[in-house]
Amino acid sequence: MRNIPPSVKKPSRYSGAEVRTPLLPWEEADTRVLLAFPDVYEIGMSHLGILLLYELVNARRKTLCERVFAPWRDMEEHLRATGSPLVSLESARPARDFDVLGFSLSYELTYTNVLAMLDLAGIPLLRTNRRESDPVILGGGVCTLNPAPVAEFFDALLVGDGEEAILEIVDRVEDRKRRSGNRDALLRDLSEIEGVYVPGVSAKVSRRVLPDLAMSPLIPSPILPAMRVVHDRLSIEISRGCTRGCRFCQAGYAYRPVRERDPLLLLRYLQEVAPKTGYDEVGLLSLSAADYGCIDRLITDAMETLSPEESPCPSLPFGWTRSGRTPCARSGRSGRPGSRSRRRQARRGSGGPSTRRWTTATSCARPSGFSPTGGRGSSSTSWWGSPGRRRTTCARSGNWSGRCPRSHAGTGGGTS
Repeated sequence: MRNIPPSVKKPSRYSGAEVRTPLLPWEEADTRVLLAFPDVYEIGMSHLGILLLYELVNARRKTLCERVFAPWRDMEEHLRATGSPLVSLESARPARDFDVLGFSLSYELTYTNVLAMLDLAGIPLLRTNRRESDPVILGGGVCTLNPAPVAEFFDALLVGDGEEAILEIVDRVEDRKRRSGNRDALLRDLSEIEGVYVPGVSAKVSRRVLPDLAMSPLIPSPILPAMRVVHDRLSIEISRGCTRGCRFCQAGYAYRPVRERDPLLLLRYLQEVAPKTGYDEVGLLSLSAADYGCIDRLITDAMETLSPEESPCPSLPFGWTRSGRTPCARSGRSGRPGSRSRRRQARRGSGGPSTRRWTTATSCARPSGFSPTGGRGSSSTSWWGSPGRRRTTCARSGNWSGRCPRSHAGTGGGTS
């Protein structure tokens, strides 16, 4: 695929000319995993999930993980006309030569792209028609909460969080290669992993939940794409899940329960790692970033500490820096020349720039016994950022004060 014809409009999608950490050579790897995103490069490289799995699998001993994205129509026509197979982005190896081919199913409209990629790779579409030499076809992502529509095309589907499960799956695949086991035995082993649904084998499946967000890595050396992607910034997941409980929101239910990342780790990452990534902008990712327990102190301390000349600024509609007066390198905006900056200096007892380290974020630590959702049947209080600023939850619905859509008269709860 490195010989890209002139008819392809965006050859950088397929060139592999990225800035990334060198991978394990093909010959030295015991297990080879190919992560497939059923959409074009600039959309797939904006997806944090595939980048996290890429980091985790490549960190495993004797394991190689590469990527492949759905080709655009001009490139697909070229592949079909020449009979060339779909190959990986890093080593240009055919997709069918890998041990595992894992698709990220983020939305239903990409289902047909999955079938097109399997066809281009020369892999039978139906799971019942696959041979022993074909890779194991896995599916993951939010769409696997309803695996029935695509069950005939996948050997196994992972329901829920994938950080722990992907490594357990690779362990079983490696063990099968070592023992020279058959495909059916491998699928039975995969069905024993929590969260893995194997069509024709599993009777039921429970959603896999990552208990601690600290087990999801903050990528030390993220890939710098070969072209401008949709979200061209350093993405950092600060929390997973949402406290709102909106009935219409699929993501609010798919990513339960609420888990927050330690603000000290986030701030240390922003200070020590972010300036070395090559990005000039940072995105703090969450279903509801404003509900992160220490969001105000996280933003304030990050802006005070990050230097606009050499560090990225958060992807937010303001650009305060150390003193509150220096324009942000990305946005060009500056803070109001007196209010917040002087109040922060007054609290520090100094008129100069901030010299504080990340330990100041501990002032927003929650009281013992804090529950992000507040629980049901009792009123709970949570601390949000600044001391003295509190919100209470409705005893019956669990919604934050002032947002409960109903009045629960006579229940003893009400909205406080």
